[in-house]
Amino acid sequence: MPRHSPALRNIVRKVAQKPASCVSARMTNRPDRHERQAVQTLVDDLERAGEGHDEVRVADIVEAIGDDGLGALILVPALIMITPASGIPGLSTAGAVIILLAAIQMAAGRDTIWLPDFIRRQKMARSKLDKAAGWIEPPARWIDKVTRRRLTMLVRRPLSLLPLAICIGIACVVPVLEFIPFSASLAACAIAFFGLGFVAEDGLLVAVGLAIAAGVVWFVWWMVG
Repeated sequence: MPRHSPALRNIVRKVAQKPASCVSARMTNRPDRHERQAVQTLVDDLERAGEGHDEVRVADIVEAIGDDGLGALILVPALIMITPASGIPGLSTAGAVIILLAAIQMAAGRDTIWLPDFIRRQKMARSKLDKAAGWIEPPARWIDKVTRRRLTMLVRRPLSLLPLAICIGIACVVPVLEFIPFSASLAACAIAFFGLGFVAEDGLLVAVGLAIAAGVVWFVWWMVG
């Protein structure tokens, strides 16, 4: 049996005594995507979109968010539609088209979004986008504190197809809802909860969105009935 030098035996002894948890601790301490401030990060992305320009295109916003975040691309237009920026002519319709396409492609199992050029070229003033982001930022901090992974079956197939179908349905009727006071904002609020649920993998938020969507249906029925 070969004899090893004392130095080599000492190195082997130190390696053997090193706790096995060192590597796993490094991996455990690495922040998970859903443990970070997901909504605040989206607000920061909005503020960075089209930096240095007086106008921001939809393409700039998609690029800042990342076209592989379909849940975020459902959430962000819905949040903007809730803010006073929704008063910009054509913005709510453009937002509804983005939500429609993102929801359809998410339901189809795509990982990235495709948008037609006429939507990607839609613009809004930098000042309006900054105001919208500023309006969203305070609740974003609170939302990040209360969201967590729960009821994840609601954000995964097949149950996730229900909120996606509702997003598609609402997006299709947004131009009509704009003629009924408050209904478009309430509908966008439901979509925002769905988007938040997908981004944070929080099924409770999806359940809240379903309740709001049911309330919107009742409200529209009551208003036109």
